[in-house]
Amino acid sequence: MKKFALGFLVALSSGCELQPAVFTSEDAVSDRGELFCLDQGVNEFDMVVRDGDYLLFSHEFDTANTIVRRSPTVEGLANAKPVPVIPGRFPTVIEVDGRWHAWAYDAQVGKTDHYVADKWDGPYVRKDDVGLRAADWHVRRNPDDGFYYATYKSIDNLYAGIARAPDPAGPWQDFGGIFDHLPRAGWHDFEEADPAIFFYKGRAFVLFAGWNSRSGRPDGGLQRIGVVELDMQRLRAKDQAVVLLEPRQAWQRRGGSTKVFNPVFMETPQGPRIFYSHNPSARDICAGFGVADVVK
Repeated sequence: MKKFALGFLVALSSGCELQPAVFTSEDAVSDRGELFCLDQGVNEFDMVVRDGDYLLFSHEFDTANTIVRRSPTVEGLANAKPVPVIPGRFPTVIEVDGRWHAWAYDAQVGKTDHYVADKWDGPYVRKDDVGLRAADWHVRRNPDDGFYYATYKSIDNLYAGIARAPDPAGPWQDFGGIFDHLPRAGWHDFEEADPAIFFYKGRAFVLFAGWNSRSGRPDGGLQRIGVVELDMQRLRAKDQAVVLLEPRQAWQRRGGSTKVFNPVFMETPQGPRIFYSHNPSARDICAGFGVADVVK
């Protein structure tokens, strides 16, 4: 298994703030490979745990609707019954005080809609849209300040941005692109898909799928998964992003598509993990669902 660095530094004296997290060769993300594959893909998903069960919200390749699968194990999601829940693609879902909030992208208008429900499987009712030309919306609550943060992909330039709200219902304040103040690295200079904010060990990070387009470069066409730490005062990347996963395994290259995407960080009984999937960009290809462990 290939390992990629993901390390953290801590303050050496009491009363001091944690030092900025850094990526080193001492700690790592260990790719554990493919867990299962689905004929209709695992497109643009989010996953949450409820009462010990995993809930996988995703949309199938040929549909514009989000479905949910539920299983006591991640592997069991492959055979779990898909239940349609909301119209739209690229879902993200959270539960707050027994109320379920879901967001999905409406391609016809180029915005992400907000839905609510009393149960995980609905019925969901549309409330409004987030007010931004944004797709790949991904919402998580910051336990330190209580605000809700959404990372997204801009419809206009395909780059990763961030918004904040005091409540899942909004209003959402847009802070723009997280890399706009830095020279953009070549491996994600065309697209920063599926940006997914997460909070870990008192820090904020954003996972995303970087693509440099089908360029003339030797690595043109690769879609990689990377991570960057956020400066929460400016809501900007602290430094250049680090590549965590590249499509090198056979299952990550099915159909000639050398693309992995949609990384989601979760705390699990097996420890902190990053779930992700192969991006076949085509029909009739069994799209794999993979996992990488965050090695402490």
